[in-house]
Amino acid sequence: MRARLLLTILLVLALTPSCKRKKGDAYKMDQVAAQGARACGVMHDGSVRCWGNSGNDTTLSPKLVDGVLDAIEVAVGDGHACARTKRGLVRCWGNDEHGQLGEGNTITDAKGIAAGSAHTCVLRKDSTVQCWGRNDHGQLGDGTTEDRKAPVTVLKLGSVVAIAAGGDTTCAVLDDTSARCWGRGSQGQLGTGQTVDAHEPAAVKTLGIKSLALGPTHACARLENETAQCWGRNDHGQLGDGTTEDHASPRAVLSANIVRAISVGARHTCAHMGDSTVHCWGANDVHQAALDDTRDVLSPRLVTGLYESADVAAGKDFSCVRMIDGWLRCWGTNEHGELGDGTTELRPLPNPISY
Repeated sequence: MRARLLLTILLVLALTPSCKRKKGDAYKMDQVAAQGARACGVMHDGSVRCWGNSGNDTTLSPKLVDGVLDAIEVAVGDGHACARTKRGLVRCWGNDEHGQLGEGNTITDAKGIAAGSAHTCVLRKDSTVQCWGRNDHGQLGDGTTEDRKAPVTVLKLGSVVAIAAGGDTTCAVLDDTSARCWGRGSQGQLGTGQTVDAHEPAAVKTLGIKSLALGPTHACARLENETAQCWGRNDHGQLGDGTTEDHASPRAVLSANIVRAISVGARHTCAHMGDSTVHCWGANDVHQAALDDTRDVLSPRLVTGLYESADVAAGKDFSCVRMIDGWLRCWGTNEHGELGDGTTELRPLPNPISY
């Protein structure tokens, strides 16, 4: 009798969701994004949490963003962030010095979102792109260098399937697998073969592009054949071609095969690979490439201490990886709480965030 009672109790406990289990699911992330000294994540319940330096304050562990309840994507700028909701709405918060929060924003059909240092762009369901915010280098793509508080349509773009932004640069992938970039180009980060700004979209010198990732001075593309190419500044080997020579046109990343996702920081780059590992390269002076020493890494190197990665996000001098179970590991500089572990201690290897 006692054995049967014990079995019944165990069965009830197994089938009844506990508070702990519910809480655990709510703290898992579906997407993570980073730029500058800040990161944000879309939680499993549709809320958004951010940590690091927002420009106005420093948060050492993930903090809930008020008013965002059904997010499916988040984009992070240097001092602002924006979320895209299931209904296609755009919600922005943070620094609005250049209008990057989108005054008068009435977009209800967003299917993609990207944030630069102080500007924001949205891919709409009709495959057009609109941007707003700082425009001193033409990063809004409207042919001017005037800041805009309200969304303006990017000129001369075909049918767009993906967008990306970083620093003062914006790019779009078109349905023919070509790409167009605009904005700051002084370091060759537009991929056009030149080192000048572009106030309207200019063609990137490569085809077969699936997605793009941008930092302040370099950019990378994931190609349809699952390899990667990078261009722009390369003083720390952030292009992954085995050299430290800048390139204004795309260069193949060495040994980068079966790339699932790629993310670009200020001076380093990380990629999520087909075998669920993560490889990083570029600057490593504060361990943003997750190596024990502080030497630059000129080609992709395996990051140890991870299990079944699902996504990667690189900030200014730190990196975060979302695991397949929704939990997060971060490493690198932590001066402003970039790693979300409740401290300001530098971490040379992947370290869990703390709620």
